[in-house]
Amino acid sequence: MELVQKLDEKKWGHYLGLYKCQCGREVKAVIKDVKRGHNKSCGCARGEPETGMRVRHKPEYRAWQSMRQRCFNEKNWAYKYYGEIGITVCDEWNKSFMKFYEDMGDRPSPNHSIDRIDNDLNYCKENCRWATRSEQQRNKGHGRLHRKDYSQ
Repeated sequence: MELVQKLDEKKWGHYLGLYKCQCGREVKAVIKDVKRGHNKSCGCARGEPETGMRVRHKPEYRAWQSMRQRCFNEKNWAYKYYGEIGITVCDEWNKSFMKFYEDMGDRPSPNHSIDRIDNDLNYCKENCRWATRSEQQRNKGHGRLHRKDYSQ
């Protein structure tokens, strides 16, 4: 990354600079981190052109991360309700936040979160929507996640 301008802004006590990435995008970064080689691109080098700080703080990014954690991280508290019973994330979404965001778009409001339309199916474009808590509550009785054995 090429330094365009030193800024008067600080982050965690360190000065920021405005950098131009090899892809042409301008991003803010901590100057000492770039000098040490910690920041080499805006994210495009990893195949994600917009995974900089701005995107990581988007509620859609947090929803994407949480969805993947529930399905793939055995240490996640919700893994037993998702990954352990076979719920996964489609390959396109698992590999790319930008693909997830392209398919799902902006969250309509702070009251919306990612919801699987059919709880027996995986997270994918055809089976997901942004839904309110009340919409999700009406949907929860259909899937494996919430089935209980009342035969005893």
